[in-house]
Amino acid sequence: MKLYLSAYQIPDSKAFSNFIKKAPPDIKIGLILNANDYKTPDERKIKAQELLKYFSSLGFAVDEIDLRGYVKDNSNLLRKIQEFDVVWLNGGNTYRLRWILAQCDGEHIIREALKSGVIYGGDSAGAIVAGPTLEYFDSADDPTKAEKVIYEGWA
Repeated sequence: MKLYLSAYQIPDSKAFSNFIKKAPPDIKIGLILNANDYKTPDERKIKAQELLKYFSSLGFAVDEIDLRGYVKDNSNLLRKIQEFDVVWLNGGNTYRLRWILAQCDGEHIIREALKSGVIYGGDSAGAIVAGPTLEYFDSADDPTKAEKVIYEGWA
């Protein structure tokens, strides 16, 4: 199981490519933006466009995986994640991200994907939820942005 955790995005794309063991054009990233679901649809769309452009500018192939579409039926989520070399969970609200992961059983599905060789990447909220606890982060993120606060990380 490999994890690439960052405070903010990918500070060194060459080091990241070496970590993945592929050249940038050969790296496929599944981008999970659900830490931004608390924003208005227009704000979320702008953030999605910015991040898709950012990862593309580094030479990576990138596509969004929206966990909201897997809440009622997650039967294809593992297969979807396994289409990518890296599943990247972006920053935003830590509690909102953790909540949506629980709604679609994403933490268990991501663990299964990692066993098959997919690499977990995350920055900010995406890095925090990979740890053992979300306690003590409520001074940085608003827990009320989640439908239910879950303090256990998925690690």
